Amino acid sequence: IFAFGFGFHILFINNTAFDGITFSLVKTFVMMIGEFDFENIITDHRNPALPLNDTENVELAKNFPFPYLSTFVFIIFVFIMAIILMNLMVGLAVDDIKAIQENAEFQKLSLNVELILGLERFLPTLSMLRSGKIKNYLFPGSKEGYRE
Repeated sequence: IFAFGFGFHILFINNTAFDGITFSLVKTFVMMIGEFDFENIITDHRNPALPLNDTENVELAKNFPFPYLSTFVFIIFVFIMAIILMNLMVGLAVDDIKAIQENAEFQKLSLNVELILGLERFLPTLSMLRSGKIKNYLFPGSKEGYRE
């Protein structure tokens, strides 16, 4: 961000957004988020209502001293910031989600094991009570201790 900010400060010195170092760095940071403002930065040096060879357009073009180099650096900035960095951040987020999903799968299996163990403890006793093999069974928490 600092390299592009200083570069934009040098290339677009006559643009009000880049005339100071601090404003240049802030504008570069805002551009990194996605607000490139191409019209204001690249084409702000000429009046479209006037012909290209008009003296006012020639004077305004002097405010944009390196048009090809500036446009090239701007395109490199758009490519690096918008495509590479944003895709890197999306990739990191997807990787974090993958780790969370693996942890959730482990917790789901753990809960299934607890459920099956609880059912294995309870179901044989329930089937024996229904068949009459067990007449009295100690239920936890009951006052009498036995249920008939």
